[in-house]
Amino acid sequence: MPAMQSIILSKPDETKKEISIHLGCGQKYLDGWVNVDKLTTVKTDKIVDLTVFPWPFEDNSADRLYSDNVFEHLPDQIKTMEECYRILRPGGVLECKVPFAMSSGALQDPTHKAFWTDYTINYFIRGHQANFYTPCGFDLVFCRLVSNSDTMRCRLRNLIPFRGVLKLMLFGMYDLVHFQVTKPKK
Repeated sequence: MPAMQSIILSKPDETKKEISIHLGCGQKYLDGWVNVDKLTTVKTDKIVDLTVFPWPFEDNSADRLYSDNVFEHLPDQIKTMEECYRILRPGGVLECKVPFAMSSGALQDPTHKAFWTDYTINYFIRGHQANFYTPCGFDLVFCRLVSNSDTMRCRLRNLIPFRGVLKLMLFGMYDLVHFQVTKPKK
C-alpha cells in the first residue's frame, strides 16, 4: 500500500476473507466493514462499548482497523492501543484520526477523555525511545497534522507560514492528527 493512502479507500478483499473493523462508526457506515459502536441509534453490525476491555474480538483476527474521531472519547490511550495491537493480525493496519490537542475541536467537547498530538503515537512505535509504557510496538506508516479548510477562518489560518514550528506555541494551527501504523510481521 502506498504511503499516505487511506485504508478506507479500498473495500476489504472478500476473496481473502479479510476482516476490517470500523471502530466507533457513528453515522459513517462503511460497506464491507464490520461497523461497531455503542450507540443503538446508528446503523452498526455489532454493538460494542470500546471503553470496556477486552473488546469482543479474537487475538490476531483483523486485517484493518479504522477509527475517525473516536479514540479521544476513550479513557485509556494505552489500553486502547494495546487492544488494537492484540486484535490486528501481523502485518495488519490501524488508521486513526483524532482531534489535535491544541485545537478547539479537542477541547470544546466535554466527552473527550484523551488528547493526542503528532508525538503521542511515538509511545506506541517499536524502537522509539518513548515506547516504554507498553509492550506493543507498531511500525509507523505515517503521522501527519491536518488542517480543515471548511471556513474562511480555517482558509486564512492555513496561509500562515511556518505552522509546523508554531503548532505548539499558537493555539489552533491544526485540527486533526491522522496516523497509520502496522503490526509487525515479526
